[in-house]
Amino acid sequence: MNKCLIVLMFLVLSCNDSDEENRQQPSNVNAIAVRAIIADTSLMTMPSPPQIAERIPDTLRVEGDFNGDHIVDVAYAVLYREKRYVVRFSSDSIRSLPLSEGRIRLVNEEDLNNDGRDDLSIFQESAKGGAYKVSTWSYMNGKWKRITRTWVLPYFCDYISDKELKDRIVIEDGTVYYYDTDMKDENFSLVKKEMLLR
Repeated sequence: MNKCLIVLMFLVLSCNDSDEENRQQPSNVNAIAVRAIIADTSLMTMPSPPQIAERIPDTLRVEGDFNGDHIVDVAYAVLYREKRYVVRFSSDSIRSLPLSEGRIRLVNEEDLNNDGRDDLSIFQESAKGGAYKVSTWSYMNGKWKRITRTWVLPYFCDYISDKELKDRIVIEDGTVYYYDTDMKDENFSLVKKEMLLR
């Protein structure tokens, strides 16, 4: 009986080894993932964008000179609360974009309105999926201004690549156009329409 108690005590003590050198320390990747999960479920307070966007869930990024200072800025969308996203910037001089409901994708449209700043399109997924609500923004006088009317881009739950999204808005001979989906056509062909800027 005494031998059983000794063996039992030995097992209990070996399982509760508190020696720091025997504990396995998490690697940087795991530490980043843990911080990302914490940041993603609470108010996002990260002052600058993550270097590798894939490290933070529901985050994407795009580069451009959004404030016209000839320095490349990084715009990054993060899950703010539940299904609400906010777009933040690497430069402290650029304010965040207004909150968006539903998942979003960002596209740098270059300089659509000839103000010396890159413009940013937000492709906001509808609540039920299958379509994006698209709006294009420009940073003017220290705040974001929507420079296009909002339009709907149906994608019927098919994947649309970043390049395809970028090619939906183009400049030809100084005029801005967007490619809208013809809902009356059984093939849903694209129709080029002039985009009026505000």
